[in-house]
Amino acid sequence: MENWHQNYDELKDYIKGHPSIEISASVMVMPDDVRPEFYRLFNRVRAAFVKEKHPALLAEASQLSASFAAARTETMACLNLKEVVVNPYLADFLQNPADGLMRPLFDPLFALLQGKTSIEAFEQTAPNLVETSARTLLHQGYIHWTALSLMKLMAPDTAHLVAVVDDTDEPDLTSAVTRPGWYTEEVPLLAVAERLPLDFSLYTRFLVPRVILHSGVLNAFAAISTDFHEVYRRAKDLSQHLEWYSIEEIRSEFGMGDLWPDMVLVLGDSGEDLRIAADYFNIARPDVLVDVMETEDWYQTGGLEKIKRHKNILKPRLGAFVVCRQPVPLAAMEELAPTPPPVQAATPTAEGPGQPLPVADSAPAVSAGESCHDIHLLSVGYDAGALEPIVEALRQWRTIGREAQNVRPEDKPDGWRTGIYN
Repeated sequence: MENWHQNYDELKDYIKGHPSIEISASVMVMPDDVRPEFYRLFNRVRAAFVKEKHPALLAEASQLSASFAAARTETMACLNLKEVVVNPYLADFLQNPADGLMRPLFDPLFALLQGKTSIEAFEQTAPNLVETSARTLLHQGYIHWTALSLMKLMAPDTAHLVAVVDDTDEPDLTSAVTRPGWYTEEVPLLAVAERLPLDFSLYTRFLVPRVILHSGVLNAFAAISTDFHEVYRRAKDLSQHLEWYSIEEIRSEFGMGDLWPDMVLVLGDSGEDLRIAADYFNIARPDVLVDVMETEDWYQTGGLEKIKRHKNILKPRLGAFVVCRQPVPLAAMEELAPTPPPVQAATPTAEGPGQPLPVADSAPAVSAGESCHDIHLLSVGYDAGALEPIVEALRQWRTIGREAQNVRPEDKPDGWRTGIYN
């Protein structure tokens, strides 16, 4: 069976057979006439290494690639979009999983050819590089698949975006660091979505939703936001129809790390009310938050604690949903199961010893999709229909009426305030 060593030997033979190629610790010469074949063989080595050492990751990536492509096609059709855009690195990974997985091996393989490292060292360090990169890409891709699938389930009849400026090359970007929150800016008006960007620059003045839909199922506007990150401007005229939390108070209570979930959804009667997800000072209270768990060991590695933290920080009205690519771990269901009621022993009688009598009927154990402590566990995989409980929760909320469900100010937890803080 062919392995990566055979491909590596073929690459070295090619280099030896073409003296015009010079590769050493201090010199790199690659003439144009040999470059195409060199890189063809170079890429074969990387691809063979991934195929040999990471077959499971390659299978996961291929499944995500196919599922994302299907969700993208369906969502583009129902929203009449020309394009769905993701960042270039993730796009390459989704387009060609093997190519995306082997990218982290580019520099290490050159270091091996240059004699800067050994075969043994390469085989020890390279797998971790591939796995670390893959975990990030698989997580990002599964978030995007979830977002696209939810959009389609909402039966949208319109889709709008808020045009945010990419300030990566802004000449005065230093003001974002030296005087964050100093400037107030108008929020752009809604624009009909022709292209749907699922990734934004990290240098935006405030956070806006990925998309604002009008949902036929919900008879409401719905904003879907992902990728929360630091912003540096104050947004003018935040909607008075939303509830806003002070980010300063959040950080004071919860610290600086791991504050935001993978996705939040907010409903409104007007798309204009939903144009801002957060600015430097404020973040909108969501109706639903969603965290996605694409790995099998998410519960063992502290995933449920992350979800609880996100729920405690943002206190979504309808709770938190956990979208799992693998079956929901039994341990997670058991942890979230309602505490059984206490039992009371009956007084012994002459007929014999007393039997325990339950004070109340025991509640059934939580199962995937059921709510307990406002956390809903969903076994989804790549079945978009399994996301329906999220849409149904929002639909019921709209049916009942948001005003009737709003928490009174006097019932809010200590340390939290309602309103806009500037």
